[in-house]
Amino acid sequence: MKICSGQIKYLVSILELSNTSKNVRGVDIAKYLEVTRPSVTKMLKCLATSNLIDENFSYGVKFTEEGLEVATKFHKQYKYIYIFFLNMLKLSETEAKEQALEFISSFPIETSTKFSVLVRNTIKRQQQKNKSI
Repeated sequence: MKICSGQIKYLVSILELSNTSKNVRGVDIAKYLEVTRPSVTKMLKCLATSNLIDENFSYGVKFTEEGLEVATKFHKQYKYIYIFFLNMLKLSETEAKEQALEFISSFPIETSTKFSVLVRNTIKRQQQKNKSI
């Protein structure tokens, strides 16, 4: 299945929001991504058509099994790239979030994967170094 950049942003954002709230609504997504509610509705319809979220999203967005798998894959990349932007580049939390979402949705999946692995390995090496001190 081919996933477009907009779908990646929404999937990762829904997963991020679901970590803090059991019921993710369209209005929550709109606030998080700073987009209009009609834009959210349009994308949610697209995600439902692609079988990534349940069709009945009026009362809350729920991932399908496939959608959760795809969202989790991109979220792992997002998480490490976000950490890089926040800690290494010293961006604000908001800027780091926006830039990380933009990065994973704009660059080819292979590039995002390689970069997130590089960041993850760097973090692990730093943690091991700190433990040995």
